[in-house]
Amino acid sequence: MNKRDTSLTPPSVIDSAPLMADETSRRKVSQIATPSDAKPLAFERDDVAAFLDHLFRMKGDPAYLRASRSLFQLPPGATPIDDSYALEEIQAILASGGEKTLWAACMRVAKARCRGQNPRSTAERYRRKCEKENISSTNRCVDSKDS
Repeated sequence: MNKRDTSLTPPSVIDSAPLMADETSRRKVSQIATPSDAKPLAFERDDVAAFLDHLFRMKGDPAYLRASRSLFQLPPGATPIDDSYALEEIQAILASGGEKTLWAACMRVAKARCRGQNPRSTAERYRRKCEKENISSTNRCVDSKDS
């Protein structure tokens, strides 16, 4: 017989899964209808994680615990670094004529901020962000790396 053994799972746990799905879909519809009264998605994630944690405690299967914890992990990828002050400083250096090229200004700020470390990668990050925001020295060579 290939019948599933549900003797260890109380009926309330088995019966609550469809109810939870109905509640989730009802919340999504209510978010579309009345966004000010709707419950944020973070609470839905909390509900699902609590349900998975409950299943772990009831069944003892570590897969439920891993699934519950994975809901709250950080998204993949590097966290963004706020370099707004460094970019303002680079822009001020270029405006005042303190450095002739964008790369030299980026290296100057990176050396000041990365004490004891190699500032090259930080300067390269600053240069990419400057080019993305169209910060450049006044019509001078942007790609020269003569530091």
